[in-house]
Parts: sequence; C-alpha cells; structure tokens
Amino acid sequence: DDRFATMAGFAEALATPLAGFTAELLKRPAGDPSCCVAVLPFVNAGGDQADQYLSDGMTEELITALAQVKGIRVASYGSSLALKGAATDPKTAGALLGVNSIIDGSVRRDGPRLRVTARLSDTSDGTLLWSEGPAPVRIPK
Repeated sequence: DDRFATMAGFAEALATPLAGFTAELLKRPAGDPSCCVAVLPFVNAGGDQADQYLSDGMTEELITALAQVKGIRVASYGSSLALKGAATDPKTAGALLGVNSIIDGSVRRDGPRLRVTARLSDTSDGTLLWSEGPAPVRIPK
C-alpha cells in the first residue's frame, strides 16, 4: 500500500534529524529554558502542490515526536503554523513564538526519493547548532 510505504519513508526521514535535535537540545542543563523549541513549517522545496502534504506532515510529525521527549518543551503546531510561508529569521521567529531554539527545513521529492534537509538554530543570535541533509529516503510516487 502506497500510504504505508510513504509513512515508513516519513519515519526513516525523521530518524536522523530527531536524534540530532534531541541530542543537541538535551546537552543543556535540566530545567534550562533554552530547551523550548519551535518547529517551523517545513518548506515544500519541490514546488509541486500535490506534495505539500509531505512538508506539512514532516512538520507535524517532528512536533509530535519532540513533544514526547522529557526535558524538551515544544511550541504547538498551531503556533508554528502561523509562520508558514513567512521568510522569518531564527531571532524573529524565536521572539514571536517565545522559544529559544528553532527547527526548520525543507522537503522535496526527487523521483522515488524524498529529500529532507533540517536545521536547528539558536534564537538568541541566529547561529546554526545542528544541520542534516539532504537525507534521501525512497518512497513511492
């Protein structure tokens, strides 16, 4: 079933960024308010509107997965969605959402592969803390 294969591809595409984000965020002392993160809506870099669900799904899945990690507070999907399509730098996004870290990235289909690029930035100065991609994952069209 194509939907099952697509979800399996999503899980595979999320594994490395999720591990990287979690490791980086949990380096901070317990209770540190800098463990408050927002996942900005991932960009559909392929431009095909039929694939918009891929970038939206990636955003929602990352928020849900990070919210399960003890010690990390995550801005809600609705809060982050307010910045969809806005060219917002990490410092501005952090101020708007009241978080200390921002995750953003892009998703694009490259034939039978899904390519995901993801970044974690500090909102105090906009520096890049962690980056991964593009990670190719095979999924059906």
